[in-house]
Amino acid sequence: MKALTASAARRIAEREPVAADAAAKAQAAGERLARIEQDEVGTIGRPLTRKDVIAAIGWKPSDFRHAYRLVDIEALGAHDELMAEIIRRNREAEKAASRTVLARRRHRASAE
Repeated sequence: MKALTASAARRIAEREPVAADAAAKAQAAGERLARIEQDEVGTIGRPLTRKDVIAAIGWKPSDFRHAYRLVDIEALGAHDELMAEIIRRNREAEKAASRTVLARRRHRASAE
């Protein structure tokens, strides 16, 4: 459980700069929109495409699809089920990794 918590904390920390950048861009866009609504700016420019938005926040298309899946899971009330599945898979991955590392080290030791 500690490993899962640490992993989640690490992922959150990795995404904080991207989130801060996205928040700054959103604020700037809001300020620009306010100026446009007050006719202080002549043109908006070309409309942003989904690809533009994805590139601006540094996500890959798969990140967007994953975010939509998470939204759907929350809407269905399946957050606890998702967490249980993540923990189960994390434990399975940990066991598989430990078997692999042990086998690799034993193989190296026998070769020496």
